[in-house]
Amino acid sequence: VVFVGVEPARASTKGGTLVTVHAAGLDRTGCRFGQLSVPISKHLSSTSFVCIAPAHAAGYVPLRILEHEQSWLTGEGLTYYSEATIIEVLPSAGSLETLTHVTVTGTNFVNSPDLHCSFGGKHTVSAIWRSTDTVLCPLPSIRSLDVAVRITNNGRDYGDSFAVFAFSGPSEIFSVDPSHATVDGGSVLSVYGRNLHTGMHCFFDGIGQVNAVFISANALTCTVPQ
Repeated sequence: VVFVGVEPARASTKGGTLVTVHAAGLDRTGCRFGQLSVPISKHLSSTSFVCIAPAHAAGYVPLRILEHEQSWLTGEGLTYYSEATIIEVLPSAGSLETLTHVTVTGTNFVNSPDLHCSFGGKHTVSAIWRSTDTVLCPLPSIRSLDVAVRITNNGRDYGDSFAVFAFSGPSEIFSVDPSHATVDGGSVLSVYGRNLHTGMHCFFDGIGQVNAVFISANALTCTVPQ
């Protein structure tokens, strides 16, 4: 009996993860995840097959290969994790000319090489883990409009939750009203333009910068700093 490997190394507590087992020298009939046995779902080759991981509580679970009435410990197992959920994407819109990544907030993000972001279900990039509730997703080179952003902890399973990111053209400023403000600061300026989005800032030469208040894709407001 020769065990080669199991992939992925993580599975959702909800179950349904397609687990590929590589092993030779067995008349395989199924897999046992901890105390839960399932039949082989698909034979890929003479040395590889797929089992569908059942639902299980979070934590490490040993994996055994079933051979009729016997079972063989693979020496490997899976770590069950709670499914990642997404709360929001910041900024929620922008262009490739001005943004390199977006920040995704949520819950249950796992720090692993298998952590990925999906844009629109077609473009997948490796995520940068910051904490269990924050990851950074580099923006792929696509020219779609609104796309759903999802997170996977194991490189395969994406949850039902998502947030929408809107790709746009370069941001442009057309006018500012009023065009004058007092030196004491505190004046609220209306900024008009095109392709404006959340997460933008207003820069005042020699004074500093402030967070802009997003009104629409064509308008922001900024308070002059003191």
